[in-house]
Amino acid sequence: QAGGQIQFTFPRGTVLEIGQTYTITIALMFRTGLAAGTVVTNTLDVTGDRPFDSCGGTLDPTTGACSTDTTVTVETAGALRGIKAVRATDTELGVRSTLLGTTCTPDANGFYAGPCVPVTKPGGTEIWRLNLINTGTIPMDRMVAIDKLPTPGDTGAITPLPRGSQFRPTYTGTSTLASAPAGATMTEYYTTDAAPCTDDLSTTGVACPPGAWTVWDGTADPTTVTGLKFVVSFAPTIDPGGAIAIDVTTRTPAIPPSGTDEPIAWNTVAVAGRVDIAGVPTVTAQTEGNKVGVMLETGSVSIEKLITGDGTAYAPGSFTGTLNCVSAGETMDPIPITVTPPTPAQVSGLPYGAECAFVEDDNGQTSWTANPVTVGSASDPAQIIGVTNVYDLAGLVVTKNVDSTAVDQNGDPIPYGPFTVTVDCTYLGDPVYATGYGPTTPMTADLSDGGSLRLTGLPAGASCDVTETDDKGAQSTTVTTTTAAGTTGPTAGTTTTVVLTPDTGGDPTNTVAIVNAFGVGSLHLVKVVDGPGAADFGAGPFLLHVECTLTDASGTRPTWAGTVVLGGNRPLDTTIDGIAAGSVCAVTEPGTGGANASTVDPGSVTVGSGATVTVTATNTFLAGAIHVDKVRQGPGAALYGAGPFTVTLTCLRPVDGVPTVVAIPGGATRTLSEADGYAADYLLLPADATCVLRETRSEERRVG
Repeated sequence: QAGGQIQFTFPRGTVLEIGQTYTITIALMFRTGLAAGTVVTNTLDVTGDRPFDSCGGTLDPTTGACSTDTTVTVETAGALRGIKAVRATDTELGVRSTLLGTTCTPDANGFYAGPCVPVTKPGGTEIWRLNLINTGTIPMDRMVAIDKLPTPGDTGAITPLPRGSQFRPTYTGTSTLASAPAGATMTEYYTTDAAPCTDDLSTTGVACPPGAWTVWDGTADPTTVTGLKFVVSFAPTIDPGGAIAIDVTTRTPAIPPSGTDEPIAWNTVAVAGRVDIAGVPTVTAQTEGNKVGVMLETGSVSIEKLITGDGTAYAPGSFTGTLNCVSAGETMDPIPITVTPPTPAQVSGLPYGAECAFVEDDNGQTSWTANPVTVGSASDPAQIIGVTNVYDLAGLVVTKNVDSTAVDQNGDPIPYGPFTVTVDCTYLGDPVYATGYGPTTPMTADLSDGGSLRLTGLPAGASCDVTETDDKGAQSTTVTTTTAAGTTGPTAGTTTTVVLTPDTGGDPTNTVAIVNAFGVGSLHLVKVVDGPGAADFGAGPFLLHVECTLTDASGTRPTWAGTVVLGGNRPLDTTIDGIAAGSVCAVTEPGTGGANASTVDPGSVTVGSGATVTVTATNTFLAGAIHVDKVRQGPGAALYGAGPFTVTLTCLRPVDGVPTVVAIPGGATRTLSEADGYAADYLLLPADATCVLRETRSEERRVG
């Protein structure tokens, strides 16, 4: 700066002794814009605490100052300098400095240079300004700039030094020549190569191979672009000190790389120009200047756990779940979370403005609630997600019922059981027990028909296996499970698994109903009457005695015992229904109705389920006859013994031990006369009967 002053002072307590020399070297550079051949004069004035006695330059006797000057002629040289700057499109989040104590001030257009980094919102855009300045001393007709877009682990376009980018902003497809002399034109190229070709900046004349760069026409997917090349031509040239500006717009990703807080993407620009030196087009030395960056704003979330309910004693020590966030319309991968109360779980590096909600895993809770949050900035306190888990208690009632129509002779049900039932419950992988039970006191009971096992104090959500270990040989067993969530079954089997739902008003909402079905059968009793005397003497009644006994896993017990009457004024057959399946029935005939012979076939039967077995009792009635002859004798027989004579027959036969009067077939009275040869026959008399024949007018004669 013309007229500027620089003051040098000796350290306190020191002086410049006689004969000592103090050398001051000042490095200066030409101000941009000086044309080649310009003569630059630099003047130096030195003053001391007292006037100098002599001076190697020009001594001013009035002031005592010693002055000297030198001249330099600007040589012919071409040079292009690239300066990068950046600003966020949305400036709400401000700017940060990577160097402590630095005050960040934008240029007139709102752009910043390092170490200041504008803060962008996830999914927002930023504008990178490429300032290209002709810092040479001769006009320039073309400028080339290569912008290697930021990506994690990147280096410069021509310098191998790491830039330190932590995320990759994507190209939006928008680049503009923001400022340039009149007549300047810009051609834009793009590449998707990981390492863009920079040979077009070389001073050796080597160019990038065909296909390394493609003219940007807006048809390619801009998000795949890794580098941009800009060629700006002037009509005809741009003078020393002349500058242009190119604006490139990129978009910050909606989701930052995991594990990074406030990541920064750094960018540089590599440049080279073309000048005419002595009629020869010459490429200036390629340079890559300062790096600038943008910061993707992140914030944090704190997940806090609250446990309530009567079953909190069963709650685990830690809880798992996932944090699900949506940033700028994009869904992030779920973040696994473990919370160990009372310490909250802190998650940082979340994109600013993301909508986040916590989803609880199955940690045995009856229910849970959690409030969603919107992620703030890094300077904001962590947004708190309060997750409340409710742990309730549950009960379980196991009931037993027998489904059978088996009854005895009095209509009373046949007993079955008791049936052994066991309950095994687990919760979060560990065994749990109802109140009053434990590892040495298992949850088991022997239940009779209509009985129940009531369990309380279990954690809601526990998985319980209910098993009937002894069904007593039931024909079938069904299980019906009912919870607050609904009813399942009946299903066939002796075991079921039930997930317990919470009690309501202290009453269990969970029941397991086990029903054992036992079959029944029928006994058909048939009376067959045969023999010649059956029609006259086989009317009955007949007595059949039935004794049924069931021996099974429930024990031995009578299932039907009684006497059945057939015949007489009743049918000769009958069926006894509702006999317990498996019963062995013995049938005897204590009263044969006076039959001469009686058989029961078979005498013992087994009653099957749904089947009818038949027992036939056959009674045989035999018959005999009595022939009566009238004998007349004596001296008067010829004169007075012509008759007729009358006889009467009476018979008794044993009927079940009781002498019973026989109704004489054809009548008991007969008339003996000459016409019938003084003879008569009594036919079809029951065998084993005892008969008496009487003559009404003569001495009684006994006929055997």
